[in-house]
Amino acid sequence: MIKPAVLVIDIGTSLIKSSLFDFTCRSIDRISCAHDSGNLNIAAAAERWWTIVAGSTATLASRNPEWKISAVGLTGFMHSVVPLDKDGTPIPVAHCASSRQWLADEMLDHFSTEWIYERTGSRLDVTSAPLQILAWRELDPDAHSRIARILPVKDFLRYRLTGEILTDAIDACGTMLYDIRRRQWDSDLSSYCGLKQESLPPVLECTERAGCVTPKAASVLGLPENIPVAVGGGDDIEILGCGVKRPGEICEHVGSTGSFLMPRKTAEPDPGLRLELYPAIAHDEWVLGGSCSNVTRTLDWFLSSSSYSCDGSIRWTRVRADLTDSLARIDADRPLFIPYIYGERAPLWDSALTGAWKGLRHHHTAADLLLAVVEGICFSMRSILDVYQELGLDVHSIHSSGGFNQLPVTRMRASVYAKSIRCLRGADPTSFAAAAITLCSIGELDQPKDAMEWLDFEPEVEPEPDWHAVLDDRFQRFSEYARQLSVESKRPVPQ
Repeated sequence: MIKPAVLVIDIGTSLIKSSLFDFTCRSIDRISCAHDSGNLNIAAAAERWWTIVAGSTATLASRNPEWKISAVGLTGFMHSVVPLDKDGTPIPVAHCASSRQWLADEMLDHFSTEWIYERTGSRLDVTSAPLQILAWRELDPDAHSRIARILPVKDFLRYRLTGEILTDAIDACGTMLYDIRRRQWDSDLSSYCGLKQESLPPVLECTERAGCVTPKAASVLGLPENIPVAVGGGDDIEILGCGVKRPGEICEHVGSTGSFLMPRKTAEPDPGLRLELYPAIAHDEWVLGGSCSNVTRTLDWFLSSSSYSCDGSIRWTRVRADLTDSLARIDADRPLFIPYIYGERAPLWDSALTGAWKGLRHHHTAADLLLAVVEGICFSMRSILDVYQELGLDVHSIHSSGGFNQLPVTRMRASVYAKSIRCLRGADPTSFAAAAITLCSIGELDQPKDAMEWLDFEPEVEPEPDWHAVLDDRFQRFSEYARQLSVESKRPVPQ
């Protein structure tokens, strides 16, 4: 018996996940492929994404003959865009990170941090899409002049599927060229970046249909022709896949980077400009969130630079064993680690911040340093969580997902936060949310939130009171050191 399924394409910063879901958002099959496109020019990266999607989709379809793909959904990483020429071909513009800081300084001098935040709900930093576009103009004015369209990442892939140029409000907001209150592209910001208004795509609701798979795309991907494709949303749709629906609940993601996302009924920003405000999947709802730059990629840096790495591979069995042993001695002497080796976003918003060890001594072991790194990552996440408390927004339960949860440190993190944590079991939350949105687009669900009843969680992890007392004292010292580093990063460099 042939059964209907939804294909979801989820492009992350390092992996592309192609998944099949049934009509209850149960995962049937998934293929994950690293795209390794960070050092490629934009056109080459975009073509690599499409090649991987084509191969993965064809494989999924061929090895699951009992399932008929009836609709397609997409999601993807935000804050990046693909420039297209008048023929819809990606323009080969190289990455140019080195010039972005002075471009950011110029843009902030022109508009101010407060004006940009009020208009877009976001904070400008060196990774923001406007600075990518400005860097292209600086690096290759001819290529910049040929830009006819700008598309967020997932929208480029959907354009290849359907031939339709469009986006959703979440990804539009992620470009920082979108006025979130007026729900329209901002002419001041787009003009500053040298873009015409017509180069920006129409903005539809996440749950609308974006078009159908073209015959050309169907032949490449091994899909039926003319199956519907949903608009979808940027990867902040993860909040739905984490099952956050009651007051006091918050979504936590702990992957390469980290974030907290809280659903809000009103568009109330953070007066301190620490958290960002985004449109939610539902038109009349919002998300107040903060992201940090240093979670598993900072841990990976430490592990690959230490004795935990052997012949290019991480010795994960030893990592887990050392963490378990060290947690049994949570109050033992160890250094503090400030994890900002990639700079930091929320709540400090300082790309020049650096990492640091405090209290490092000759008797400290690799296991001591490992726990200090994990602890520092947890402290950086708490720095975001505490902002919600300062704003009077109660948090009593955290719904968590991400690779960091594979380590035996969830109780430690709960004790750092003094909050209980529920880890998602099974489905990837972003792909799950994209499947729910797609089912809405074809009338199989009334609203995406209805899919939350199908989510499954691990048993709730409670904080350990004795651990919290120790960790809270260390967090206060961590916060003071972080403030000192932030002050030092802003001092002029002696000539």
